[in-house]
Amino acid sequence: MKIAVLTASNNATGNRTFACRVQELLHDQGHHCYIWCHEDFTTSDELCQLCHQHAVTTIIGIHAYRSGRLLADQATSCRLRWILVLSGTDVSRFNSPIETKTMLLALKRADVRVALHDYMAKAMALRLDLDPNIFTIIRPSIRTHNPPQTTYDWSVITKHPNPTVFLLPAGLRPVKDVLHLGGAMARLHHEQPNVFFIVVGPVLDKAYAADVQSTALEWPNVCVLDAVPQAELHHMMAAATAVVNSSVSEGVCGVLLESMLLGVPVVGRRNAGNSALIQHEVNGLLYDTPTEGIAQCLRLLTDLALRKKLIQQAANDVRMQYSRSSEADGYTSVIKSLDESS
Repeated sequence: MKIAVLTASNNATGNRTFACRVQELLHDQGHHCYIWCHEDFTTSDELCQLCHQHAVTTIIGIHAYRSGRLLADQATSCRLRWILVLSGTDVSRFNSPIETKTMLLALKRADVRVALHDYMAKAMALRLDLDPNIFTIIRPSIRTHNPPQTTYDWSVITKHPNPTVFLLPAGLRPVKDVLHLGGAMARLHHEQPNVFFIVVGPVLDKAYAADVQSTALEWPNVCVLDAVPQAELHHMMAAATAVVNSSVSEGVCGVLLESMLLGVPVVGRRNAGNSALIQHEVNGLLYDTPTEGIAQCLRLLTDLALRKKLIQQAANDVRMQYSRSSEADGYTSVIKSLDESS
């Protein structure tokens, strides 16, 4: 079968990573899979024409709004089968009347609707007055690069011989609110000069990134780094004291799950997505305010029994709930169901 995955064009986004992984899973199952950018299509007719040229019969559209707009106005003569995948942005950010109307129509027209976590299905069903059971839950699989045996040399960045590093990997855009803990971390530095807060990730919003970079220069222990290859990022994560997520909202945060699998404690700002992944004091720590966030980070330095418990439980949770075989079986099953119903 020939399948096309629709996603964002930016290679640095989590949805693009997800699309590439689904492409690999489908190739392993004997399907031919393209990755196309939903921004490249103005109308559904353009998408249908390209599918006809490549003999594509099935679309996996990531984003109920961005991909879903092409399904919402699809002509009845275009007989594409659609698997529509919810994103975190669909659940938390697309709230205007036109966005809501488009997503509702697309979800009703889709042949299969996929959510990456139970909380996403429930939240979208409640918002759009849908039955949550219309969603198939297929959790994303998590893989990490084995970090080198040598410890990452933070001293090159921090100019400190023995730094304690709290790392925040994220693309620079407003929803990530990467400096939510910045000021509090800077104040902590006056008491503990070895503590550093490092943000690493691609620029996804130029104006926001410029503001972040200029603000960070005012704080002696806050660094903002450009994106690095995933293998190097995992090396950095494995060497950090903890990985932090301070997003205003999240979907299913791959960085948090990767950190858990690498054996690195996670500290997340309390929102629906982070709370779905992190059970406070079970497999990670949650916070609401910057002051509370710093307090949770400091617990990881002083309570070694808690740190060990969080690391062990988090790694077990990811291995059990986010496996490659489960994700592959999920997409194989929904594609098989389309074949049987056609």
